[in-house]
Amino acid sequence: GVNAQPYYVLQGRDGKVLVPPRGYDLSVPGFIEFLRSGIEAYNKQQ
Repeated sequence: GVNAQPYYVLQGRDGKVLVPPRGYDLSVPGFIEFLRSGIEAYNKQQ
């Protein structure tokens, strides 16, 4: 009976948040950019 919206959080190897979390949004290009920014942040980790 709970109505919840997706809340996306991308975490790195150490469990820390890579980029600001993203709430539900129907923008496909915006979501793709969110994922790409997460990939960039992940690849920059040492």
